[in-house]
Amino acid sequence: MAKTEENAIQPTSQNHFLRLQVGPDELIRYQGEVSDLIAKALKIDVDYGIIPGTPKPSLYQPGAERINLAFGVRPEYDIVEIEIDHDRPVTWTKRKKTGWDKIAKEPTWAITGGESIGLYRYVIKCRLINKATGQEVGEAEASASTLEARYVDRPRENENTVLQQAQKRAFVRATRNTYGISDRYTQDIEDMDLGGGTPAGRQSPNQDPGADPGETILDFGKSHIGKKLKDVPDDYLDWVANKGNDPAMRKAAAETLKRKRRGDYKVAPPIATRTDAPTPTASPEPSTGNGIPQEGATKKGKFTIDIQNVLLDLAERDIANVGPELYNHTGFKAIRDIPQDQLGPVLSKLRTERDKKRAK
Repeated sequence: MAKTEENAIQPTSQNHFLRLQVGPDELIRYQGEVSDLIAKALKIDVDYGIIPGTPKPSLYQPGAERINLAFGVRPEYDIVEIEIDHDRPVTWTKRKKTGWDKIAKEPTWAITGGESIGLYRYVIKCRLINKATGQEVGEAEASASTLEARYVDRPRENENTVLQQAQKRAFVRATRNTYGISDRYTQDIEDMDLGGGTPAGRQSPNQDPGADPGETILDFGKSHIGKKLKDVPDDYLDWVANKGNDPAMRKAAAETLKRKRRGDYKVAPPIATRTDAPTPTASPEPSTGNGIPQEGATKKGKFTIDIQNVLLDLAERDIANVGPELYNHTGFKAIRDIPQDQLGPVLSKLRTERDKKRAK
């Protein structure tokens, strides 16, 4: 006897196929509601953030809270694993960036280490609960430990911090999974290896008062690692200044961005000169073509040209480095800032530096 249609779809011990809980139209409608909520209720840099050079925005804890609030869902947390040893000695090492290998195109490091006391580790499960029905609608697990680079040298200070970090990670992950938005958002930026604190592989930039923050080497990210901050695009520099984990790097990026916007790193193009050209006569003050007055036959005009040419030699004809070379050797940011009575000594000093560089 042929099976009826009803009997054909009844699950048996040999038939364990999962069945659709919702149809395609309903799924598309639901996804549209989630997308509409995200577009209207979530705010950039508050609920999520866009990191230049990465494929997706990062979902922050406030954004996850806002999404769950809209759907009437609350989180509950369970400790899945816990490891606490107040007296455990922990030997740690960290790497401090010492420079940039231009040939290998990678940072160079100095290894430092020490010993701390204490270990705190948590694995947390976040369960998302429908407030109206009490039904669990989603879950995820995440962990945090004082063995992480940002905490390893001071574990006892961060016992509660790592617990909260594990809860936050699990909550954001559960939200992404439950509402089907993993394709739209990645994990919270604090959990990504984008340069924070002074964990292994990171270095706080030199913050000496006289140092130029624009000379700081960016040692994280994909698109601009190894570049000086002054050479990093403004949009990425703005992100580092506002969202970077390392306070010293944020400060350096913010100061560099400020200096870039006021034109400190704009360098005049090289001056075209003729070796057989006659000495200019006094009278008008023609331009050299790079925005710096030549000032006729005055000493300042002659010194301006000589200083510019020596700077080009020091910078190895790289226009972008002329300004920094002047500042590094003399403390002046632009030739026009040099008092007339110091033009001679400045030129002499630059020539000495150039000759030293050539002799190497």
